[in-house]
Amino acid sequence: MDSTKTLEENLEKILKGEGLELREFDSLPELKPVTLRKNVCYIVSAVIFNSKEEVLMVQEAKRECYGSWYLPAGRMEERESILEALQREVKEEAGIDCQPVTLLLVEEHGPKWVRFTFLAEETGGSLKTTAEADAESLQAQWWDRESPLPLRARDILPLIDAGIKYLQNPWFPVLQPADFPCHVICQRLLLTFISSSGNTDTSDEDCLWLLLRNNNASSHPSLPIEVSVKTYITWAAHRLIKECMPSSSINVVICGVLGVQHNGRIPGKTDGICFNTLVLLENSEGGPEINSPPPLESDSYRWHEEVKEPITLLQIQEKGPNWVRFTFLAEKTGGYLKIPDQENADSLRARWYDRDCLPPNIRKRDILTLIDAGIKYCQGPWFTVLQPVDLPCDVVCQRFLLAFTSSNGNSDNSDEDRVWLLLSNNFQLPQSKHKLSHPPQKNWLRKEEEEIDLSSPPKSEKDCFRWYEVTNQRLRTEILRKIQEGSILPVQSL
Repeated sequence: MDSTKTLEENLEKILKGEGLELREFDSLPELKPVTLRKNVCYIVSAVIFNSKEEVLMVQEAKRECYGSWYLPAGRMEERESILEALQREVKEEAGIDCQPVTLLLVEEHGPKWVRFTFLAEETGGSLKTTAEADAESLQAQWWDRESPLPLRARDILPLIDAGIKYLQNPWFPVLQPADFPCHVICQRLLLTFISSSGNTDTSDEDCLWLLLRNNNASSHPSLPIEVSVKTYITWAAHRLIKECMPSSSINVVICGVLGVQHNGRIPGKTDGICFNTLVLLENSEGGPEINSPPPLESDSYRWHEEVKEPITLLQIQEKGPNWVRFTFLAEKTGGYLKIPDQENADSLRARWYDRDCLPPNIRKRDILTLIDAGIKYCQGPWFTVLQPVDLPCDVVCQRFLLAFTSSNGNSDNSDEDRVWLLLSNNFQLPQSKHKLSHPPQKNWLRKEEEEIDLSSPPKSEKDCFRWYEVTNQRLRTEILRKIQEGSILPVQSL
């Protein structure tokens, strides 16, 4: 598979909150597996609302905070997944069953602990009463967030507010931990730099750059993975920047966590966590403005520019059997126009031209129709966006959607027109090794000396073909629309 395509597929998985297998790490400190409740501590907490938007609270039974109120929360235990720990804690402390909606917030307290707060919903059980008090909690109640209530700590108030905000208007997609084993605490860094297009008078988009690793065992480019030591989340990115661009004066902004990978089934071997983290590098205040990624001082990494796909295939032209030209409508995503000092065998320079003030020495005027087609598409697309499909083929051929429309005799109601497709006897569309503008083979259809009855499709000359009437309303409407409105990619023979 193409390395760029593999990278893009992996980026899509990460952006969706999915996990990726961990293969190797960058700039390793002393690498020791972590063990839950020995040298790492994970805490889970739940924000659960009822139909009145009252939040679930539990009354503490611990001696140091006896009688105060808090969200259902507690430490993970051995062999638990993060979700299993959450459901267990809610059941033990509040008496109800719950189902996580989304991971809501990840917090760290240096290397001491990391807390995963979930927005969840009640699915069963009943609230714990004082008669059921035990070492886990005294009771559970719904709190309207206004009545006086002695809280164990006020740090839960932003969590409750975040839950209300997410229910009203989610600002990120639903996120659940991904089940991938890891023996250390680390971060996969989606480390980005945005460089200005340099033209504030236009709507040209900025360039997006990603930092990739060069020293991976695989031939495919990948994102750097840093082992966390001093803190769980905020330290690793700074360590990487110090290693690969120590001379750069640049700010490191931790944008947030895109995903969490954890397994925990084998104590001491899979107790680690991988945080897929989005990081932005930006110009430091008072420092020099830079419009390109900071120079790298390590051969282990490189910058990769994310380039958009063309908007759409705009036209296909052929000239005899020797060449076919594919013209795309595209948009500028970054970089700078080529200047005379950069001339090479491909071109001398590039310039923007007003459509009405084109240079007189145009190489060929056939491009004018292509430019007009691009303007027309931008103003009002007459066919849907079309991109080439990655499927192998060893010859130049065509697959024909050969249609026949028969009127019902009522010219006032074209909706009732019938649509027929010519198929092979195994219900496949016919194919032919011909150039693009060449019509289907004429001997597919029987020649008739007398006038053809247009109320039904012409008879096939070959026994290997048959007519199939399209009765699916959506397909029939779409075929008729493309025929009647010309909403299809044009083909031109030069």
